[in-house]
Amino acid sequence: PEFFPGITMSTEQFEQQVNFYLTQLHKGENVQASNEWLTKFQQQSAAWETSNAILSKPNTPTPTLHFAAQTLAVKAQTGLSGVATPPAACKDGVIQLIQALHAGPTIVVRQLVLALCGIVLHTTEWQDPIVDVTNALSAQHLHPVLLEFLALLPEEQKNDRVLIEPRRRATFGHALVQKTEFVMNTLATILQTANGSLQMEVKILRAFQSWLTGQWAVLSDPGTHPIISTLPNLPLFKLCMERLPTVDVNMCKVCGECVSEIFSLSETLNEKSEPAIIAIVESMLSLMAALQKHQGSSSDKEDCCKVLCRLLGEIAENHFHHFVYADSAVSQSVVQRVVEMALTLLGTRNTEIAESVLDFWYNLLSHHLCTQEQANLENLSQPGESIYQRQARINESQQRRQVQRQYLVPLYKRMVEVLTVAVRYPADVDDLFELDEFSRVRELFSISLTEACVVVGPEWVLDLVGAQLTATANSGSFKWHEVEGNLFVLTSIAPRARAGADAVIPQMLAVLPELPYPEAGYPALLFRCAVGRLIHFTSGYLGTNLEKCLPLFSLFTDKLVPETAAIQVPSKETKAQCEGQVISGLLVMVHEAAANFVKENAHLKVLTALGNLIMNQAISVEGRCNVVMAAGSVISALPAEQMYTCLKQLISPLGDTVKNALSQNVDPKQLAKPTKLFFVALQSVRPTTPVPPEVKHPVVECLSENWTFVEQAVSACYASETIMQDACHSLTNILHLARTHTSVVVVPFLRLIVNCFQRMPMIFHLGASRTVMGVFGSTKDEAMLKTLSEAMKVLGEATLARMQDKEFIINLPDITGMYYDALAGALQPPPLAHVILHSDWISSCLVGAVDTLPNCQHQKAMCAMLLFITRLVFWVNRPQVQSGEFATIMAQASAKARELLLQFLAATLRTLIACLANTAKGVQHATPLIASCLQPLFTIPEAPEALRTTLQALGNQYMADSFKETFYNTVTTQKDPRLFAEFCQETAEHCVAQWKKATHG
Repeated sequence: PEFFPGITMSTEQFEQQVNFYLTQLHKGENVQASNEWLTKFQQQSAAWETSNAILSKPNTPTPTLHFAAQTLAVKAQTGLSGVATPPAACKDGVIQLIQALHAGPTIVVRQLVLALCGIVLHTTEWQDPIVDVTNALSAQHLHPVLLEFLALLPEEQKNDRVLIEPRRRATFGHALVQKTEFVMNTLATILQTANGSLQMEVKILRAFQSWLTGQWAVLSDPGTHPIISTLPNLPLFKLCMERLPTVDVNMCKVCGECVSEIFSLSETLNEKSEPAIIAIVESMLSLMAALQKHQGSSSDKEDCCKVLCRLLGEIAENHFHHFVYADSAVSQSVVQRVVEMALTLLGTRNTEIAESVLDFWYNLLSHHLCTQEQANLENLSQPGESIYQRQARINESQQRRQVQRQYLVPLYKRMVEVLTVAVRYPADVDDLFELDEFSRVRELFSISLTEACVVVGPEWVLDLVGAQLTATANSGSFKWHEVEGNLFVLTSIAPRARAGADAVIPQMLAVLPELPYPEAGYPALLFRCAVGRLIHFTSGYLGTNLEKCLPLFSLFTDKLVPETAAIQVPSKETKAQCEGQVISGLLVMVHEAAANFVKENAHLKVLTALGNLIMNQAISVEGRCNVVMAAGSVISALPAEQMYTCLKQLISPLGDTVKNALSQNVDPKQLAKPTKLFFVALQSVRPTTPVPPEVKHPVVECLSENWTFVEQAVSACYASETIMQDACHSLTNILHLARTHTSVVVVPFLRLIVNCFQRMPMIFHLGASRTVMGVFGSTKDEAMLKTLSEAMKVLGEATLARMQDKEFIINLPDITGMYYDALAGALQPPPLAHVILHSDWISSCLVGAVDTLPNCQHQKAMCAMLLFITRLVFWVNRPQVQSGEFATIMAQASAKARELLLQFLAATLRTLIACLANTAKGVQHATPLIASCLQPLFTIPEAPEALRTTLQALGNQYMADSFKETFYNTVTTQKDPRLFAEFCQETAEHCVAQWKKATHG
């Protein structure tokens, strides 16, 4: 064996070693070494004979039997690679083992059946494996094993672990379908001998479900598979319908899976599918009745309810709407009973069940809603269609939807009535209530309410909520959870209702300041959160109506925000979410009304109130930052001169707090909150009208005046990720916003982030540099371009120096990925790309990527380096521009990129092929990037010969010699980018399969 060089071991010696290492593994002794030895053992040719010997011995411990059976399964899935025993003998041996161990541990038998399935799939000369295996396991005591085989074989046909060619997989799938009648008859025969055994019936139905799954492997009539019309007469279908109402979890689940597969056999309701679908509906209704009467385990009842909810969603996907729009008494009876069932499940206080049944209502409505894609298709003229015919078709479609709406309105009115109650919190929310889960499901309820307005109309829902609010007011007691639920429904309806056109929402907004708000605990917090949410969704209306807006603004600044910050509850997460929602409502309201505040000369009063909140230490720093942003939106609406004055007044006290802390040498961790507020304030102002180039930009002017302090703060806290993130985000936003006004701070800013990166590299430095390269990379200022290039050079040197440590890319892969991503971005604008490509340091970056890529397992880092190489290759093949301001430098950049790639052509090709063979299949987006690198490279005349040399050096464990020639011919001749990318994906899959075969050979 390869892992015992020079030593030959007998089967018995191997068996002893396997037992020894398995014993160590299960005792927890020397686990890593034992696991490595056993893994290597499974890759040896002797593993098959040794495993057979272990399985043939009596009284062998279950863990040892399981390992031996698993070894056979692995070997069979890889095509018996390296096994000396002929396939026919392997097949006979596995069947004999199954017959001998059929009553043994389930996990052992399952692995043996998987091994048999693997042999069946790989052995192309085996003419009729299903019949042969059925005959070999036809004895009644072997029926459970035969059912396992019939259930697993269709699954293994789709299993990627079974390394067969795509053509063989498709051919075998076709062969499976041809055996459907034989298998159904076999299962029916076994059912006759089951004698009502629930366990055997579950196994039979599981095999039935597995065989139904593969029926679409053979093309049939579009929309409906022929087999569905034969199902009502099958004993297996009748068994499924009889057993689905059984409140037994295992039986209910397997019957549910069978029904799901039957639903997938038809995309519509017609004469072929209707008998089966109606039988399923009746069985589902029987299940609902059984669940309502069930007195047993609540967990079993809940699991069966989930199955029922899933089936409701699936039947609504393609079939139920046909019943809804039919006028027959049978159809309407079905609709009435199914809707009652769905409403009952929707109204339960179990969030998982209520969430699952929402799919029923969503899928039913989706047949009525006209998506944008459907509208575009309907508006397109059909071939040979006149403009009058097109308009008639569109009118017919609209009329059809209008008719459908008449059927849907009563159903969705009832759904809305149930949801308006379901969204309510319990009156006595405590720590035991699953608040987060209920809040999450409420958001799904909100979506359903919003979409239901398309059918029932927002006016009807608003009237319903108004009636509920009136009833609450007339009751004489304030029930906070009912009012909170009504506020939540109003926020769901607001996106569909015309602002200010109804009476309910404006009246609700008017009475908000007068409501008796709960004072403590979760009710106080949740009620204020609901008010904040309502203001958030109605802010557009409030922004144009200062008469209603100003009282609500005072309500928030004087009462709601300070009170929310002071409320104490056990859950910090709930407190943070509610406080965030309240302040978010304030932020959006101020943002929408900012221009009118300035117009009505109310901005000073507004800024004063917001300033008081900013300095309120009881409010979280995230909340205060949002208040700062609200103040910034008001300042942004001012004229430039006033804007500068107000911004300076906003940032001065925040900056003074940071300066005082710096003068006292405070720990950087304690500086995080005040610096965050300062940097948020600095970037909060975004002028609503462009600032002319000849006028000083207010934000840039404030930044310039405070630059010394900014530099001092960032340099002192260079090791703090929090502060560095806030600083880089704020400053790059200002650079991006002001652009031409910021040239005075670009160079100092680049110098600052480069110095910080050299001391403590962080992705925020690289993200900031990438933004700067994008904003200023197209400038004509040569000094600026050289500064940008120099910054990328220093950042690259620091990154490459750290990449020499092999642990660096494992522990900090994002640094490598972000640098190469920034470099790829810098190669986009022609002026900056021209400077970089003419620099000496760019070659070291290419070498670093070429050396690192073959063994890089990190997706972002790998894709970033591939993107960098793609940009280099793009410059080689960039279309030449004959005229224009960049024509000369683009031609020079293209020539320089070709020169660079030609210097490292062999190494680059070697790396790209290694990535394709080694890691591409496991890394999303890698293969398309490799394809985009490879194809343009072959415009270089020297590339084909370099590729041939690379392929010759590539080991056969990754790519077979026969495939190497195919690969060479295809990549050097294929011009279509899509076909080239598809071939690269096929190559990656081939290499993975080849490696697995070689590993287990």
